[in-house]
Amino acid sequence: MRSISRIAGVSINTVSKLLVDAGEGCLLAHDNFTKRMGMRRFTRLTNAHSKKYQNHIYALAFYFIFYNFCRKHQTLGTTPVVAAGLTAEQHDMQWIVSLIDEAKPAPKKRGPYR
Repeated sequence: MRSISRIAGVSINTVSKLLVDAGEGCLLAHDNFTKRMGMRRFTRLTNAHSKKYQNHIYALAFYFIFYNFCRKHQTLGTTPVVAAGLTAEQHDMQWIVSLIDEAKPAPKKRGPYR
């Protein structure tokens, strides 16, 4: 998260909030799909990169959404959800961004500064 904040030129808090938003959106979309393939490898590569357990959950949700809905697999020739017949098309990162927008209500107008 620190390297992302340096590369993007934003606060680490901004990166953390985006991870939470993306993770919540991905968790909502992923409720009805079985988590499988690669979890052991992904967990091994990401241990101790965040102090918050909830951030690990969000990162895994984001990873599995990408892995199952966006990434075309060489052996299947398509994404796992298309191969399973759960959706008709392969999704992209823009779709994942739309999940974030759907999961979070529009921000309210700020009140006066005190």
